[in-house]
Amino acid sequence: MPISMRIGELAKDQGLTIKALAARAGVAYNTAHSLYTSRATRIDLDTLDRICDALRVEPGDVLIRHATLEPAGHGIQAGRSVGTEPHGAAGASDRDSGGGR
Repeated sequence: MPISMRIGELAKDQGLTIKALAARAGVAYNTAHSLYTSRATRIDLDTLDRICDALRVEPGDVLIRHATLEPAGHGIQAGRSVGTEPHGAAGASDRDSGGGR
């Protein structure tokens, strides 16, 4: 999963249990439990806002984006041209044929 949440970690750092987090954020215990234990795979923006208020943090403190590696064969190789035509080939046919003059 390229994005994860640190809600449980942040709550534990503040000494909050799941029950206390749910009460402070005004969310259901089951919601707080899935967020606290990092089992949630998505979060409603209103819920994220409530959790951030309860933990006194910003969304950027809660959400972590993990770097992903590109599959082999993709990306730019050092020393290689990125264009689709060989280097210097762009426009060569116009110059050779007089360019429509």
